[in-house]
Amino acid sequence: MAEPQLCPFTLRKKRADCVKVAIEDSAIGASANERGKQVTSLIWVGTALLLGTAFWSDVRTMRIPNELTGGFFAAGLLIHVSIGGMGGLGKAALGAAAGFIPLLLLYFLRGIGAGDVKLFGAIGAWIGAASVLELMLYSMLLGGIGGGIYLLAVKLRRRISSIIDRKRDSDSYSDRDRDCDRNQELESDQVHDANNAMPRPPVRFPFMIAVMPAAIAMQLLG
Repeated sequence: MAEPQLCPFTLRKKRADCVKVAIEDSAIGASANERGKQVTSLIWVGTALLLGTAFWSDVRTMRIPNELTGGFFAAGLLIHVSIGGMGGLGKAALGAAAGFIPLLLLYFLRGIGAGDVKLFGAIGAWIGAASVLELMLYSMLLGGIGGGIYLLAVKLRRRISSIIDRKRDSDSYSDRDRDCDRNQELESDQVHDANNAMPRPPVRFPFMIAVMPAAIAMQLLG
């Protein structure tokens, strides 16, 4: 049995409908792609603002305020809920846990401050589990290198300062004082040695000095 022949008008209409559907699908895809880029930009702008503020605070005061980390943690949850509903909330919560729990273990080992732990929890709520773990890895690598250099610099500065103080104390005595009052010099040396023997406060390394370059490296390499 022969197939029915379609008139030219019907064929043109079918082709036009197919083209229209293809154009609509393309427009929907382009719109979704554009929206995805806007969401990604929003997330990274928020994360950059959090990192920049935390860096400024940590370097200046050696602390990261709870108001900063708590506020950005809540904002990260809200952003993902508004984008993906309960699925977005789960993603943000998983990211926060991935950033918080590993560093909490380091905190208990006194290897990191509580503010840094809460900061990574807030970052995870914004960028998700995979990205916050990547940032953590970069930060620890750079922190090991930068921390060693920082501690050496601090110890060198203290050593130089101690030498200068001893030289200043030595120059403050005249030759006559040294000849006439050996006992006073001995007592002064004993006091100086006792002061040097006193325990000094531990040297602390602002972890944000490693985290900020790590975040920049992630963006450049990603």
